[in-house]
Order: sequence, then structure tokens, then C-alpha cells
Amino acid sequence: MAEELQVRYRRGIGITLVMASIFVLLDAFVVSLKGGFPFSLISGFITLYGGYLFVNKTYLTLSKHELTLYKLTGKLDRTYTLRSLKDLSLDNNQIVYCPKKTATGIPIYPWLCHQEDWQNLLRAIETSSLAPDDNLNQT
Repeated sequence: MAEELQVRYRRGIGITLVMASIFVLLDAFVVSLKGGFPFSLISGFITLYGGYLFVNKTYLTLSKHELTLYKLTGKLDRTYTLRSLKDLSLDNNQIVYCPKKTATGIPIYPWLCHQEDWQNLLRAIETSSLAPDDNLNQT
């Protein structure tokens, strides 16, 4: 695995939001030309901002000793400390955090992840579970 694996938000969601916001903003413009108050202007800008965030923000990062989740706004949401990547496992396409034999599902949703990044994340977790235990190799 590289130094740090970044998983982006699914860009298709962001592009869809940006396209929708363009139509809403155009509608607000037409309404204002006809003399009405463009109530949809606010929702158009909010949708545009949401689309921008989906296209440009990172959903999570995985390094050798840490999994970090971010909110859509880019602020830190949660951090999971890992002894190794073997603290993560997969259960029906859900990532499970299991240090010291206590398993906790991590709120990572595949439909929110950029598809290629999601596959890289799964590959990194699967590869670590197949690797020999580092503690057993030390003498």
C-alpha cells in the first residue's frame, strides 16, 4: 500500500448536483426577469455548494496506523487507530474495525465512494488480511 490511501466522494453525485443547481439557478434568473422574486435562488446556491463539496472533498484516508473519516465539509469526523491494517476486516462489503477482538462497523458507505478508490481500499484490506502476521515473524 502507498503511504496513504485517499478515498474521494463519488464524483457522479457532485456532478449531478452541480447540473441540477444550474437548472435551478437558470429558473431563478427567468423568474426574476418576469418580475417575480426568485425564491429558488437560495436552493440553487446550496445545491451548487453541495455539488462542489462532493467533487472536491476526501471521504476518508487510510494509512498504516490510522483510518480517518471526514465530513462532507472537510472537517474531521472520526479517527480509528490501527495497530496494523489487520485491525480492519470486511463483512458483506462493510468495513469492520476489530481491535482486541471487539468488532465495530465503520460508517463507510460504498455508494458514497469513488468506485476506483473503493476498490483500492478493499484491495488494501484484503491484502493485509492475507499477509502473514508481523508479530509471528519476529524472533
